[in-house]
Amino acid sequence: MQPDHIKICGLTTHEAVSTCANAGCGFAGFIAYPPSPRHLSLARMAEFIALLPATTRSVLVTVNATEEMLESYIPAVTPSILQLHGDESPEHCLALKARFRLPIIKAFGIAAQEDLHL
Repeated sequence: MQPDHIKICGLTTHEAVSTCANAGCGFAGFIAYPPSPRHLSLARMAEFIALLPATTRSVLVTVNATEEMLESYIPAVTPSILQLHGDESPEHCLALKARFRLPIIKAFGIAAQEDLHL
């Protein structure tokens, strides 16, 4: 696998961001979900995203994000991609994509083979 096809997620230190960028990773994920130990404040996330080279795309990772949270984070950190890990419906994902003009990655929980038939 080419490094530019790799996404490293949950980066929380300057060292981790630098390592990801220097390795040529294509995507760097930053968590905006307060219960997560990898959650970053808006200011810290913006600081880390500013360190990324143009070849590394930033991913704002959320879980059931409120409209208010997205309205505050997206303009401030200008992510390349929005990743959704909650209960967002396909319709809601499309609405967010249109509203924020960002590509969407939607994560789905898979517990059994039947779950693969979305």
